[in-house]
Amino acid sequence: ILVRAIYQTREFEERFLQVGIGYRVLGGIKFYERAEIKDAVSYLRIINQKFDDLALERVIGSPKRGVGESTLNQTYIFGKTNKLCLEDSIIKIIEQGDFKPKIKNALNQLINMIHNLILFPFYISPFILMLLERFDDPRFLLCLQAHQFCLSRYTRTSR
Repeated sequence: ILVRAIYQTREFEERFLQVGIGYRVLGGIKFYERAEIKDAVSYLRIINQKFDDLALERVIGSPKRGVGESTLNQTYIFGKTNKLCLEDSIIKIIEQGDFKPKIKNALNQLINMIHNLILFPFYISPFILMLLERFDDPRFLLCLQAHQFCLSRYTRTSR
């Protein structure tokens, strides 16, 4: 299938995925492999499932929050030692005051934002608008605005 612009492939990709037809995109990136879509899905995953450490790690890194590999390693080691998920490890380390002030502030803001989004009644359009207000990356914002109906099939389960 030949298309003029890469954004036109999304509908074909969705249908191919539904039907189970393999496909390849030449000259562009598949819709669900785009960084901004992976970021959006990671936000939804961490809000839905507290123990999804990979999603939280992606959320921590996008947008950049000044949290590096050594801080993540410290958090993972703490979590493994205390049998905690990444989110709970961050909360405990913040409470103990073991992070540098800048990192503590960034992670504290992130955890508070996640907890506020969890409390927000889950209706997809207002939810996406609230997420858009809190996220700072224009690529992410434009992509979410253009494709928020793709997320409409997402249903929230209990956290």
